[in-house]
Amino acid sequence: AHFLDALKSDISYAPAYTSLGIYYSEYAKDKKRARKCFLKAVELSPSEVESAERLARSFADDGDWDRVELIAQRVVDSGKVRPPPGSKRKGISWPFSALGVAELNKQDYNKAIVSFQSALRMSPNDYHSWVGLGESYYSSGRFVAATKAILNAQRLEESLGADVLGDTWFTKYMLANVKREVGEYDDAVALYREVTVTRADEAG
Repeated sequence: AHFLDALKSDISYAPAYTSLGIYYSEYAKDKKRARKCFLKAVELSPSEVESAERLARSFADDGDWDRVELIAQRVVDSGKVRPPPGSKRKGISWPFSALGVAELNKQDYNKAIVSFQSALRMSPNDYHSWVGLGESYYSSGRFVAATKAILNAQRLEESLGADVLGDTWFTKYMLANVKREVGEYDDAVALYREVTVTRADEAG
């Protein structure tokens, strides 16, 4: 009620739309209204990073990568993601990671590499950006770089654990693909077999 009152006082107050969106998303369990609020917040102000992230995740769940790219780019262009020189504030890496995934889906691998690298400069322990970087390098034929990125992701798997990251079969699969491409077939076979133990129905 207070958030709605705030909007009655000022219909263009973006933070109130963000707060209302979080309420609808997490408490009222109304995804449709939540998305409308987040959309309105981002339309009014690209500085509403929380709304933008939730909106991007929502579109990613729908596989709408064009919209994910649009929102992430808008946040990057706002200038809010990079901390000012000398500031102790952390940078915001998710827009670059989201751009990387969108570009990877469009098979624009060189752009994806740049985006994932930008994300990792701000968040060196961003597991999914390392995986995305490895896949981008692999898809562009840069197998040595792909191996390094995938091994970095696997180091994070060891330190963070499956309970934090979820299923981690994909890095084994990607590394097996790299080994296959460089002719290390025994290693590739061993990795593929590890994957098939937990992913018997995996088409790849």
